[in-house]
Amino acid sequence: MNPEGTFIYGVDGLPEDSGDFRHVGDPIEAECIPDMERAMNGETVLPQKIASTSWGAVFIAYFPMHSEGRVVGVLGMEFDAQSQYEAYQSMFIWTPVVIILFCVAASGIAVKLFRYISNPSVQDMSNMDFLTGIKNRNAFEVALNNLDKSSEKKRTAVLSADMDRLKQVNDTYGHMAGDDYIRFGCQVLQSVLPGGALYRIGGDEFSALLTDCSETKVKELAQKAAEALEEERRKREGPLFANAGMSVGYAAYDPEQDVSLYDTLKRADRVMYGQKHETHRPHPYSE
Repeated sequence: MNPEGTFIYGVDGLPEDSGDFRHVGDPIEAECIPDMERAMNGETVLPQKIASTSWGAVFIAYFPMHSEGRVVGVLGMEFDAQSQYEAYQSMFIWTPVVIILFCVAASGIAVKLFRYISNPSVQDMSNMDFLTGIKNRNAFEVALNNLDKSSEKKRTAVLSADMDRLKQVNDTYGHMAGDDYIRFGCQVLQSVLPGGALYRIGGDEFSALLTDCSETKVKELAQKAAEALEEERRKREGPLFANAGMSVGYAAYDPEQDVSLYDTLKRADRVMYGQKHETHRPHPYSE
């Protein structure tokens, strides 16, 4: 800094024939003054960002120069940053554009996914048994739990059914025939039960939740299922259906026996397995 308080060049490291060469005594460019003042106060100033100067984009570091314990000048070291500056400018311009496009695309995907997931047919996929088209065990557990916590619990009955000799059918005719056998049992039960009451809870096992249903009424439904099975057997041709059998158990909620509907289900299962044991016959499908 000269006696008048102006920052001036002492030496320029550029070649003398350079268009940007500064001579001794030339004033320092205004954009450099703030950082030079910091350096004159003894602070080393390192570049935190690209400096856009009248002679180009650069990184500049300023180091205080000491003599006899005091700062007498500043050493400025400059590095060309034009390529970095251009890259930064491109990022500055295009990054928001890319973010906006990404957000638009993400919003579009989110809307489509929401519509897909909100589709009732898609929602039913996790609760549907694809072999029979009725609701599965997952849906049964949810419905049973909800009924158990509702006021309808006291008027609920459970019907349990199991196709007889499915293993023999599979071993004799194959699993595709076994699937037909399961669908046959499902159709029989659907023909006598209220719509939406029947669930396939695994293999050849079915359960029905019957609201506003007494012990007498569920017993009648079980009897109708047995009669419907006999009627359907007569309509079908071939040994697969001619020898079809089904064991059916039932129970209505009884507060003296059941703490919950799960106890009612257990009683219906016991009746069903008892009937299966009584009606068990030797393999009817052997040649």
